[in-house]
Amino acid sequence: MVPLRMRPPEKLEAAARHWAGPGRAVLTDTDRVALQADAAAFGIDPATLGGQETGTDDALAVWPENWPILMTFLHLSTQWQWRREIPAMSGQLIWHGLPHTEIEATIRLLGHRREGRRIFEGVKIMEQAALPLLNAARP
Repeated sequence: MVPLRMRPPEKLEAAARHWAGPGRAVLTDTDRVALQADAAAFGIDPATLGGQETGTDDALAVWPENWPILMTFLHLSTQWQWRREIPAMSGQLIWHGLPHTEIEATIRLLGHRREGRRIFEGVKIMEQAALPLLNAARP
């Protein structure tokens, strides 16, 4: 499968971590480097970024071309496949991901036939970014 032209996936990954995390974006080292580079390109001192750098700001910017991907991902929030860890008494859920058939159906139902492949690839990027947070041990 030939990948479609997309911007680097960091923004989609950050959006998925924001969704799957404890109510705020979890910046990785890659995110921080990208954020600092973006700030420097606009002549902004990265130390003034406050909430984004410290994870205290719940706002998350979404590029316009990523909006259909994000909305598709959010529409799929009830379709995640999971199972309980054995023994069942532990209560830990193991998240497996989103069924491809559900992703495809949601893209179609939302009317994104022309952009379907790009949206599908973007949703898979977000899914892979969310899975580690969903499967992280929770207290």
